[in-house]
Amino acid sequence: MAEQYNIVVLPDDEPYRYWKIYDDTYVIHYGEALDIFLLLGENRALLIDTAYGRGDLPNMVHMLKGGRELLVVNTHGHFDHTGRS
Repeated sequence: MAEQYNIVVLPDDEPYRYWKIYDDTYVIHYGEALDIFLLLGENRALLIDTAYGRGDLPNMVHMLKGGRELLVVNTHGHFDHTGRS
């Protein structure tokens, strides 16, 4: 994956994995039970939740969204949904 953002990886960071579940939908998985969804529109992409936001998530999202503008929505304020660790 081409690096767009300089990332600091902490010793306990786990790798993100992703699956394309529809032509316009990815699920990005972190750890044991954190799922993030990336929906691709024609010109924009919607990231639903950001999990802890740790590790290489920004570069993975950048790669998957292509040239689309990114919008981010957090479903609620818990730390495992809003990029706060």
